[in-house]
Parts: sequence; C-alpha cells; structure tokens
Amino acid sequence: MKPFFVLINMQFTFQSTNYACLPHLPLTHSGHAEDLGINFDAKTFDSVLFISGDGTINEFINGVLSREDARSILFRTTFGTIPAGSQNSFARGMGTNSVYTALYCLVKRKVRLYDGLCVENGNHLCRYAFAGCGWGIISDMVKDYERYRCLRRYRYWLLKGIHGFFCLRRHYCCYRYIPDENQIRFLCSHKYPAVTM
Repeated sequence: MKPFFVLINMQFTFQSTNYACLPHLPLTHSGHAEDLGINFDAKTFDSVLFISGDGTINEFINGVLSREDARSILFRTTFGTIPAGSQNSFARGMGTNSVYTALYCLVKRKVRLYDGLCVENGNHLCRYAFAGCGWGIISDMVKDYERYRCLRRYRYWLLKGIHGFFCLRRHYCCYRYIPDENQIRFLCSHKYPAVTM
C-alpha cells in the first residue's frame, strides 16, 4: 500500500491493532480497534482504509459511534476496506473486494450506501452491526471461532453442526424496525476501475 500512497502524494499513517500484532493472544485481547475508533482524530484524517476482516471494521465503527460527534465523523470520513478476513462480507457489500477498487474509491472519496443495525440488550447497551448480526446459536458459536481458526471457513459449518445438534438452549428476543433518513455523499459504482501503477 505504501508505494501507492507515495505515488499519488497522499499523506498516510499505518496503524495495526494489538490483536493483529500479537495473534498468539487469546480472543480476550481483542477490542483495540474499538479504542482506535473512540480516539479517532477526524481533524487529522479524512479517510480510513482497513486491511482486515469484518470484525475489525465493526469494532472501529462501534468505537466511532460511541462518540458525541459520531454523525459528523461518519458523514465526513471515507471508509474503505481491502478484504483480509474469513468472510469479508463488508468488502463484498461495499463492492471493494479487489485491492484496486478499494484504493480507487478511497482516493476518489467514493462510498456506497451501507445499512447498519443497532442491537440493544436489556440494559440498554447498544452495539452496531454492519456485516451481519448473530443471535441464538450463532452468538453461542462466537466464543469458539478463534479456537478453530485453522479450519478457515469450514469452522463455521463445523460449529453450526456442533451447536445446532447438541445445544438445547432456548433463545428469546424481540425486535423492531426503525427507518432512518441517513444520507451519504456519493455512490461507488466502480466495480473494477482501470488503474495503472
């Protein structure tokens, strides 16, 4: 990425999450991306490019959304992603599942409308989801994801089988749909732009 940013004369700062730097640590050490979102300096940066999976993006944006100035940050900041996770739903949804597309949309400040979901528990703790929301058996499986990471995408099928067959726990919820009039600057319709380097 660095040569690309130098080529177009774009100032940049690279930041790794602590979990990415220390992959041998257990999952209890995740959450650094949320701290980065809470402390994001919107006056210094106008774009964020993630080279990650869905979880890191979700954590970062949850950190931003916990701030008082969250709405202005979301409308002024361009978010892009280069997929580097297991499922990469966020990148597919944004249409940036190629490195060149992600870089093009970031530089041109093109974004795509993206739905979000607010999930609130009984204590009124709100978390936001952008690439999916797991509930029931899926949420029970989350604690085992990292243990079976070596199986890559197949871990999801294995864990669905184990938890679906052996889990007799009941899950209850209530839900409601609240429409909102969020507006974003541009739509990114550039699936594979012509980029030469």
